[in-house]
Amino acid sequence: MKYDKKYLGMILEYMNVPMTTTETFQDKKGNTIEGEVANPPPTKYGFARLVGTTSTEVREWTKAIYKKGEKEGQLKYPEFAAAYEMLKDVQGDMIVSNSITGKYNARFAVFAAKNMIDWRDNLDQNINANVQNSGKLEVYLPDNGRK
Repeated sequence: MKYDKKYLGMILEYMNVPMTTTETFQDKKGNTIEGEVANPPPTKYGFARLVGTTSTEVREWTKAIYKKGEKEGQLKYPEFAAAYEMLKDVQGDMIVSNSITGKYNARFAVFAAKNMIDWRDNLDQNINANVQNSGKLEVYLPDNGRK
């Protein structure tokens, strides 16, 4: 599927999603109550489905470069590439904000953050190195309480 200029406006509109929506529910006694419900974050998969292609094809549009001429090596669709990166920022904002307020399941939020917005668990380690004139490199790694 070939890139179309209209996709820039479509992706910007697609990610213009409020964090939450107010919905009306009935409790067990039949009383009507209103409550905030978290909206799902927009995804690259959802956008691809919206325009009728695959997420792989959409990602290719963000990396397409001119191969010849005056613009050789430059991105063909830089505005779209920037909007695609913004999609990740919107995902991150929604995942973090809706998780902190308890509107997303905590386990899902951790999984989503690691897989959608590149969050990682980090282990800090100090490494001491001693280089001697012999050209040997001695490295001592702390066991951090592990045996």
